[in-house]
Amino acid sequence: VMGGMGVQFVLLDRPKLFIAMIPIGVYNYSHIMNFPRGERRAIGASSFALSSALEPNQQDWFGPYAEARLKCIFLKNYEFLFFYQYHRPSMRSKSKQAVVTANELFSLSAIYKARSATKQLGGFEFRYHGAAGWNFGTHFEGSAAWSHKAHYLSKTRREPYTLAPIVTTTSVDERASIHWVCYEVSISLGYQF
Repeated sequence: VMGGMGVQFVLLDRPKLFIAMIPIGVYNYSHIMNFPRGERRAIGASSFALSSALEPNQQDWFGPYAEARLKCIFLKNYEFLFFYQYHRPSMRSKSKQAVVTANELFSLSAIYKARSATKQLGGFEFRYHGAAGWNFGTHFEGSAAWSHKAHYLSKTRREPYTLAPIVTTTSVDERASIHWVCYEVSISLGYQF
């Protein structure tokens, strides 16, 4: 979900070439859910451990960003769009997993939080507009987000397999860092009425 506002400044307007710069201010909220599948097995000298995800990993990214677009249209049918975005989002990632050993059951809840991360995104778009209304194009973007001032909060619940189980809970609050890289490529085909 996002909302923004921009203004188009025409730099060049000729019969066969049009160039414009478009600065935009945006506020963005995105929610991502990853569904880890399968189990991870670790075998030691005297025992084993089996871990599995109990819930999907959930991430929330929200905050303002600024974007600059350079739009070029030539020969009336070919359109290029170059764009760059600078984000300052807050980020929160939650996950929950269980670890089973020969003697104990562990459940681990973890949260990564960053109040002010840095994200940069850049890319381009090409589109061909046909005379009959058909158009096709391609879109590419790459982004990286990072924060060296993040926090890792975790809560571990330990339950041994004994006749009278004693449940122990421990909490951890540590400094952490986040690094997230994403690429996107798409091809489109459309018709304009």
